[in-house]
Amino acid sequence: MLGRAILFIGLPLGALSLSLLFDPEPITIQSQESKTATLSPVFNRINWRAGASQDIWIMQQSHSGRHTPHEKWDRIAMVIEKGAPRTATFYQLSPGHLSFDDLGPKIDYRAACLMCHPNGPRAIRPDTHGELSLSMWNRMRLFAWNIRIKSYGRVQPQSIPSRTPFRYSSPAANAPLLVAACVRCHRDGGLLARGTLRRQNFLSIGFMIDNHIMPPFGLSLSEKERREIELFIGRS
Repeated sequence: MLGRAILFIGLPLGALSLSLLFDPEPITIQSQESKTATLSPVFNRINWRAGASQDIWIMQQSHSGRHTPHEKWDRIAMVIEKGAPRTATFYQLSPGHLSFDDLGPKIDYRAACLMCHPNGPRAIRPDTHGELSLSMWNRMRLFAWNIRIKSYGRVQPQSIPSRTPFRYSSPAANAPLLVAACVRCHRDGGLLARGTLRRQNFLSIGFMIDNHIMPPFGLSLSEKERREIELFIGRS
């Protein structure tokens, strides 16, 4: 009887999980973190496709409002190779349709990707108080997508040739964050490794601390550690 009950509950839950992960429709969000140079909202239209050896994440991004036609939005792709080591290759693409089958010409990066992506893909965080509202279904889908992203573990970011640097190479930009509460996860190897944070990640570090996203639930910063982080990202 217990086995039947587990099967009765498990099958619908499994079907729901698959539906959340593999619904083919893209999700459009107003980014909680990204802003334009004038602090206006940035809009992202995101989708992904799973494969046996790689996952592909693709995104259209608008810095000129949500009503600009989608085919004129910037286009970015990230290809996750699931081998060892696991890698994420970043592509800046010509504007176009949100298609996995024809990525089109690769162009120069518009920004240094590693500033915000020291470990490949990041959690997708919509601004729930912005111009766009999300249905409960799409909120659940984003939750499932973020679990997928978290499941990748340590990911080595990779670049394509570009005149815009993928990462800043100076010693100052690559100084590592060595605060004890951070390096429990933000290191390059070992269990739960999520990649070393460096000074060029200062904007993301500040955002995560200011919005109480980091440190994660169950961990906290001492006053000394908080002062060390503030000094590291140039706030004091």
